[in-house]
Amino acid sequence: MTEQKPQAEQNAYFTWDARSAQPARVTGWRKRSRRIPMLHYYLRMAGINVKAAGRIISHYLALKRELYKRDTMLSGCLGMGTDLQPDWQRIVTEMSELGVQRALVRIPVWDTHRIREYQAFIRGLQANGIPCMAAILQNRQAVTDPPFWTRCLETIFQSLEQDVCWYEIGHAWNRFKWGVWTYKEYIQLVETAYRVRGNHTAIRLVGPAVIDFEFYFHATALLNKTHSLHFDALSSLLYVDRRGAPENTQLGFDLAHKALLLRTIGELTHPPDTPFWITETNWPLPVREGYTPTAAKQGVPFELYADYLVRYYVEAMASGMVDAVYWWQLAAHGYGLIDNLHGRWDKRPAWYAMRTLCRRLGGSRLVHATVSRDMRAYTFCGKNGKKQIVAWALGPEQYYTPPEDLRRVVLRDGEEGKPAKSIRLCGSPVYLEC
Repeated sequence: MTEQKPQAEQNAYFTWDARSAQPARVTGWRKRSRRIPMLHYYLRMAGINVKAAGRIISHYLALKRELYKRDTMLSGCLGMGTDLQPDWQRIVTEMSELGVQRALVRIPVWDTHRIREYQAFIRGLQANGIPCMAAILQNRQAVTDPPFWTRCLETIFQSLEQDVCWYEIGHAWNRFKWGVWTYKEYIQLVETAYRVRGNHTAIRLVGPAVIDFEFYFHATALLNKTHSLHFDALSSLLYVDRRGAPENTQLGFDLAHKALLLRTIGELTHPPDTPFWITETNWPLPVREGYTPTAAKQGVPFELYADYLVRYYVEAMASGMVDAVYWWQLAAHGYGLIDNLHGRWDKRPAWYAMRTLCRRLGGSRLVHATVSRDMRAYTFCGKNGKKQIVAWALGPEQYYTPPEDLRRVVLRDGEEGKPAKSIRLCGSPVYLEC
């Protein structure tokens, strides 16, 4: 892995798209010309996964017995991601009003000259009771120019050492456009982070930060005997938007079972109490082309987006396999809870859905889960001892009879519903207070 002109090569293979907050896609001959020579790395990845398959399957089946049965507390787990925006004080205000329990702030390596602004932003969030972690975004230069990557890490760690302890390393590295071309390049990024951290035990590293349900990249990073990576917390950018609803399956795995498999892989090399966080997820919205992370035609309606947000959080946390979820992101025209294009700051249905979720379930504990092909019903017990059920239908509307007397019905966005012996369920979650 040597490059004669790292800066020129970075410019050729990494172009930031501010509208969708991600690198522009690398297509055509430029992508093919780099992928073909890397085939031997994919063969090595296959070998690592084949060798580990037996251990993975065995532990997966053992851990599966705990699915939906762990003592799950929704405390410090409802997170929201954001980048540094010009009106970051407004972000702080909206986060506080939402009631989110934690925040993730992206810090790109090409933006470290603004580290004092990031520090002020993070301190603003923490002053409002919202602890923060940082996701360090790499580009191609970070890979091809190790001294540059080292300097960036030193700047971030030293500047934020009093404010942030959790740092995610190697963002979405299984995507060519994010600047990392092989798993060995990712390993080198992480090993450099180890060295820069040194004896600063307050700095904790998070990974492997694989995007989408590509579990074989998780296994390659964590079960590679040549380069064994150890993280203080495990992470995944677990998008499921291309499958539609969170409950839909991919290779036979719905969201809960995807989280189960990823946690299984992590536990083969990490203690069972190592946190596992989903540090990024969302669905695209039907807005103008170029503002969404995927094609605009793949966007879901605004109301459905709000339904999916609540269902994703509840499914992930109720599984017992996930310790925190961060939604990406608070304010963005193409996929955010707030449309901030041209400074409008229009709150979408998902904003109200998220606020209601935080208010209704924050600090509660899962006591029972009803999971079937056509509906979900999760029972939580709040700090005050009161129980409430979060329920929704997966297909056609149906009626659900709560196991206890119903005292109150709260709809997805916080409006009051009408209590009845049987509640009509649809795809929009409702809160049933017993």
